[in-house]
Amino acid sequence: MNQISKTEQVVKEVRKYLSQIFVLSEIRWTGNGLEKFGDGYAMAFSGQLSIHRADVGLLMSPLGRKAMTNWNPVNEQIMTACFVLNHKKCPS
Repeated sequence: MNQISKTEQVVKEVRKYLSQIFVLSEIRWTGNGLEKFGDGYAMAFSGQLSIHRADVGLLMSPLGRKAMTNWNPVNEQIMTACFVLNHKKCPS
């Protein structure tokens, strides 16, 4: 999944489900960041700086992205994220 067009293909597939947040592994994107797409979907990702190997990501619908309060890329295999669920916030 090292190209945006492949991510758009994944977005098309996940629209079939009712979930708002999708956990992905082996996305093979370098670095970390939050990539937004034109249709409101976004991907928070955490990976190695220069090698396209492993890496994890959270693909979120517009509603899922709105519910995310913060996220922290730990390393290429771990990231944390907090979401507002049922009007309760993550502990600080």
